[in-house]
Amino acid sequence: MKESLVLKTMQPYFVLGTTSFAQRIVFESGISHFFQFTIEDEQEVFLIPDGCVNFIFAYNSEEMNAYVIRSYLKKTTFKAKKGITYFGARLLPGECPLFLAKDIANNCVDLQQVSGMASLYNAMKKTEGFDNKILKFFQEYSRITHRIQKKETSQKLFQTAKNIIIEEQGSIKVKDLEEITKYSSRYISKIFSEELGMSTKQFCDIVKFQTILFRMKQGEVKNLTSLAMDFQYFDQSHFNHEFKNFLGISPKLCYNMITNSTYENKIINC
Repeated sequence: MKESLVLKTMQPYFVLGTTSFAQRIVFESGISHFFQFTIEDEQEVFLIPDGCVNFIFAYNSEEMNAYVIRSYLKKTTFKAKKGITYFGARLLPGECPLFLAKDIANNCVDLQQVSGMASLYNAMKKTEGFDNKILKFFQEYSRITHRIQKKETSQKLFQTAKNIIIEEQGSIKVKDLEEITKYSSRYISKIFSEELGMSTKQFCDIVKFQTILFRMKQGEVKNLTSLAMDFQYFDQSHFNHEFKNFLGISPKLCYNMITNSTYENKIINC
């Protein structure tokens, strides 16, 4: 099976809406990166579509609560509380074991309600420190995924289609995937729905959106008009509309937000 391509994803509001935001990028075993943050006052932190599954562990002095959050299709909110240390593991886009896709029908569920997750929950509950939590998550998650048997044919098709979408930065039509893979668009979307809980077209749109965010962050944008043309939007109005659906603000406001020095200064890479 061809090795999966990597799409770098962003959750800018996780950085700007929190304090002490630390992250470690790994791109290993289906995991994109680990992160940890706290907040000064209770607030709603925005989550934007990223095509990823996020594991969130919320620690206070007495207990731990844990959630699995599958990618939403529009901006939504995550209620963060003061006095809680949040530790998270974000899977790579398109990485979602079948048991998770089935159990996270409502996008966000308590980890204890997901079958087969008891060992992960109990192990993380007893673990302290950022480095130790990373190691423990790696160990337990690897054990869980190793036990899962996947349908070889559908998994090969999914990985092939996912890699093509990421390689094309989301700018590919479903009918073109049909021609390349020799499978019908209906069957491909069925596989994406089983694996990710979203259609092929929806995953393409999210990959395109996240690729644009990353290019903005890297300073690879000459102007927003050319950016819209690069990603095959009909016009600037179409670009603005699609962008607001995902992020809630215009491309211009987003560009100013994530290229501001405050954004980079809040991230601790460790």
